[in-house]
Amino acid sequence: MRQVSWIVLSLVWAQGFPRYERPPRGWEALQRGAVQVWYLRGQESLAQQVSAWGADALQEITGLLEFQPEGVLTVRLHPSPRAWAEQPLPAPQGSLTPPSRIVEVFPTGSRAALAAQVRSRLIATVLEHLYFSEGMRFQNRTLLYMPDWFLWGFAYFWGEGWTGEDIAWLQQKPTSAFALIASRQPPRSPFYRSLYKSIWFYLYRTYGQRKVIDLLYMARLTRSISEALALTLNLSEQELTQKWQAFVESLKQESPFSPEEKLSQPVLAAAVQENQLAYATYHKGAIRYFLRLQDQTYELPGSWPWKNAYEELRLPMAFSPEGKLAWVAYQTEGPLVWIWDPAKRRYERYPVEVRTIHSMAWEGEKTLWLSALTDAGEVLLFTFSYPEANLRKAFTAKGDLLWPLPRTGGQVWALWQPDTSTLRPLSVAWEPLRPCTMSERAM
Repeated sequence: MRQVSWIVLSLVWAQGFPRYERPPRGWEALQRGAVQVWYLRGQESLAQQVSAWGADALQEITGLLEFQPEGVLTVRLHPSPRAWAEQPLPAPQGSLTPPSRIVEVFPTGSRAALAAQVRSRLIATVLEHLYFSEGMRFQNRTLLYMPDWFLWGFAYFWGEGWTGEDIAWLQQKPTSAFALIASRQPPRSPFYRSLYKSIWFYLYRTYGQRKVIDLLYMARLTRSISEALALTLNLSEQELTQKWQAFVESLKQESPFSPEEKLSQPVLAAAVQENQLAYATYHKGAIRYFLRLQDQTYELPGSWPWKNAYEELRLPMAFSPEGKLAWVAYQTEGPLVWIWDPAKRRYERYPVEVRTIHSMAWEGEKTLWLSALTDAGEVLLFTFSYPEANLRKAFTAKGDLLWPLPRTGGQVWALWQPDTSTLRPLSVAWEPLRPCTMSERAM
């Protein structure tokens, strides 16, 4: 009887580990080492870059942990953020369900952001296999509760590094943030991603890389994060919480906004012109757009389904000099540019053949400048004519991100930043400026 039960359990476990060697119908595949990428036709160049980022991250994290997941891990590159949001979550099958081998990612406005997403989500998948794979030897979620701050916090810290954006997000810390973490109820959002990363930044800066990796592995051996902290760092969870909260407070900066200027819902993007305010927000499972004229608020068209995520969406909005409003939404295939023309009192929508749009600005009343990531994995600056809807390539970025700034006299400036997608994230870790002491000045 025992032998029969073991055979049944082994078959169930084996069925939970498909090798994902063949992509679903309509998808293409390429493989580099133990990482496979699924992509749609036309995205070969971008998929090649995703494959390189994924293989590099897998080699790095498996070398640090001295642990290699069995088989091949698959990165599915969705054609748009909306396609990623509409992908059904895997149905829970109980505490003994083996971890997924599919890493779901979506294109973002820059190569560096996409590389960070691929690295972070793949590292999180490796950690799930570290803690919850290898047969039935008590590797289940009942014996080891894995909070997001531990697994996802480390994955994003190691996959992205510590940046100035994290400091900016922490300035928005609500008073209920720590209470929500303690009650295991925080939503997934870019703010909590940065808050969780700050824990690991504190540990990394205080105890060093070796101790951080030892902590991850000790949690696997003891099946308890509390015991792992005590054995590795000689810290209780309460002591870590106190030290971490003090560290987060030390990063606070004076906010440039007054409480009266804040809206009732978190704002993902905004544009202002005189007495007009346009903004995008996440509400009830969707991205929604609004226009406020004096004291009256109107909902704009273009809403699309979304789900809580740690990644930050880029949803540019811009007013023209005479009050035309343009904003970016997404359909499954890619981005849409919506335009509200107050003179004609109508909305118009235009599909744009790029992967994502990072930023945009009006030049006069008939030209939009768009900074976008293409299927070739390049960041390009385009002009988009209104109402003809002609998209033309202006020039290729020397770096990664572009912010177009049309000037008077027909000139267009563009702010840009270097491409850091090929660098190890912790090699470009960012820390805020701090006052130096007299002794440091003397040096």
